[in-house]
Amino acid sequence: MYRIRIVLNAVGLLLLSLTGEAVATCALEPVPDYMATGPVSVVAPLDSRIFSVPPDLPVGAQISKMYINMSNNPTGWHIKCTSGNTLYLMYLYDTLPGTLVPGFSDVYKTDLDGIGVRYLTNYASEPSFPFWHIEGVCMEQYIPASMQFKMGLQFIKTANVTQAGIITATKLPSIRIAAGQSGQLVYIAKLSVSGNFEVNTPTCNIAPLSANMSVQMGEHNKKVFKGVGTDSPWKNASIQLISCQRFYGNMPTGDSSTSINGVTTTNPLTLNSVSLTLTPRNGMIDATKGIMKIDEETGKATGVGIQLSTTESTTGIINLNEKLTTSIPNSASTTLTLPLYARYVQTESSVNAGTANGRLEYTVTYQ
Repeated sequence: MYRIRIVLNAVGLLLLSLTGEAVATCALEPVPDYMATGPVSVVAPLDSRIFSVPPDLPVGAQISKMYINMSNNPTGWHIKCTSGNTLYLMYLYDTLPGTLVPGFSDVYKTDLDGIGVRYLTNYASEPSFPFWHIEGVCMEQYIPASMQFKMGLQFIKTANVTQAGIITATKLPSIRIAAGQSGQLVYIAKLSVSGNFEVNTPTCNIAPLSANMSVQMGEHNKKVFKGVGTDSPWKNASIQLISCQRFYGNMPTGDSSTSINGVTTTNPLTLNSVSLTLTPRNGMIDATKGIMKIDEETGKATGVGIQLSTTESTTGIINLNEKLTTSIPNSASTTLTLPLYARYVQTESSVNAGTANGRLEYTVTYQ
């Protein structure tokens, strides 16, 4: 965040340092292979897919990033200044329709509440706009036609609650690339985007039977338990989610699409995910083995606990210290099943008969 402030201050100091010196004039001067007489203009179509921003995606997370590459220009640029000073290549906002999002130094508001936008440069650590790069100290600057101007258009979640809908390209910033000396910049490229960027905010409801579920563990003779680790059959305690909206996915890392000279190609999106946090009300006997304590009540059984798994075998034993996270398919299905199974397991050298009830709370989150 502070990078931008330092850069802007540096530009301000540079401008002050020129006071009292002969101010140079810089302009395009066509020469062979560098015949440009003005800026090149590129319009990059936005990724037209729908991006999903579930409610638990953290604030500050990337929703998508589109790389925009301007290359293979018809000719190069020759910039000549009347005196020798520091030459720059600068990435600047041309139009800035939005205002800064509170709490962010370089992210701007869009049409949708809770979603912001910024441009990134292709230099190390991808500093955001505005940004300048020192090219040298001289009177002339040659920028070849093969020069690649690569930048990223990034959409960011900026609030806990986000609005679904469409962001129109006309409401997004356009940018300019300039070269030359401080106070005498020559614009060499202009970039804007077209189309729309669409977002939905999907979630599911918990099925009534899963919201307050009672799993019948059955009665078992204590002779079933022949030593620590012996167990009873698994019982289905799976959680059903209903009325799910479609989860299209998003792009929390990497780039979702690339536009080269106005031609956009897309990359597969990362599937959204659902996480399940299990909290035994009576505590745990062995969290890493998924074993929870039974209720403290008169006449309770001893020497046993309840073990949890995502399968009807030990291959799915749950670590109760961790969330259970699984990908959500990008499909039209409106239901999801979070598999969960429970059984009794012997935890002590001897078992005494009695009631063996357990209580378990769970929390479902979406990213």
